[in-house]
Amino acid sequence: MRHLTLLLFFLLPLFSGCTSTRSIGDLEDTLQEDYKAYDEELWVIDKSNELHAELQSKGLLYADERYDKYINNVKTSLLSNKPLLADTIQIYFTRAAEVNAFALPNGNIYINSGLIAAIPTNEELASIIAHEIAHVHKRHSLKQVISQKNTLIGAHVADLMLFGIGLPYLGAMASITSFSREQETQADTYSLELIDDSGYRVDSLMSAFKRMKDNPALKHVKHSVYSTHPSYDTRIEALSEEIANRKKTDPDVIVNQEFHNLDQQYRAIREPIIIDVIESQLRERHFFLALYLLASLKAENPSDEEKALISYYEGEAYRGIYQHPETAAKEKTWIDTGKTRVNQDILRTINQDRHIYLTSALDSYKLSRSSPIKQSVKALKKIGELFEKKGQANDAIEYYKSYLDAAPEALDRIQVQIKISRLENH
Repeated sequence: MRHLTLLLFFLLPLFSGCTSTRSIGDLEDTLQEDYKAYDEELWVIDKSNELHAELQSKGLLYADERYDKYINNVKTSLLSNKPLLADTIQIYFTRAAEVNAFALPNGNIYINSGLIAAIPTNEELASIIAHEIAHVHKRHSLKQVISQKNTLIGAHVADLMLFGIGLPYLGAMASITSFSREQETQADTYSLELIDDSGYRVDSLMSAFKRMKDNPALKHVKHSVYSTHPSYDTRIEALSEEIANRKKTDPDVIVNQEFHNLDQQYRAIREPIIIDVIESQLRERHFFLALYLLASLKAENPSDEEKALISYYEGEAYRGIYQHPETAAKEKTWIDTGKTRVNQDILRTINQDRHIYLTSALDSYKLSRSSPIKQSVKALKKIGELFEKKGQANDAIEYYKSYLDAAPEALDRIQVQIKISRLENH
């Protein structure tokens, strides 16, 4: 804390002098040969570049050619009439499970894996990317950071650089994109132009907003790009009015091959990202958020293999609630109220229902055995463990033995054999 105080002491005088009478134009203005950046602008962009370099060095950004290809194709589709802008703006997927997206003052856009998992269609994600492009084009992040009344945000950028960043800091970095009502409205309007000109359905951004409105992971996230500034209802209403004044793309029109390819690309890259997000949520013991995501995936007409995978992770989430009722109650309290102190009524209800969560875990694991996914072998052991907790020794032994038969090279083979021996001699 002492170091942070010293940092602020040195940086605040720097930023207090950053109020410039010179108007900050759109990003395209800076691409002209006669444009001359001023010192405050260069400083902020330089720090943003350093932040990006650290994100890369710490492995917080996905590095995959398939993802890069998809991102570039979407960007090109949105900015086909603005090639200089397309070359300047860079888009990245982060490993953060938080449902969010943000842009740094240097023009880099970051889409969290949690947002990709929450958005089922290429069109809706493209509309979100268009919204972020609008913020970049209007240079909203830069304006926020160098504004005199946002000196603490500027200091926070340097603070992140000095003390290092990790996944928990990605949410804090989004504070840089805490835009004004006017800026959000401006971005919504401009993104509609990009969406409409690109041939996407003009109501795709509104569809994404409606989806985000119902997502419990966003109810109490202060710095989400889809938070309450302005509210969902206000933005959806404004978008509806704006769309009414435009020629809406006919939903029955056959989309061209380019969009068809983007749909296929998105489905292919989204599947492994969804697994990453769910496993991250389970590691962080966000069991109810995992169950919400899994329930939304069920509504996407999954294949038999995908259904089995969903069932396996539902088993993991239910087992987590059963094993960690206080942690689950804390999460449920936050989802319902936004408070971090455990609501005792919620905790009492979860404790009363523990046997239900145990049974749900068993049923889910069993359903995961319906398709030959790699997790189905793990499910055998976990079913055995749950039967053991229920005191059903014979059932536990049966599943433990099935696990050993299915995984003869399992590293935990000796431990499972010890469990079987103990149960047989009990």
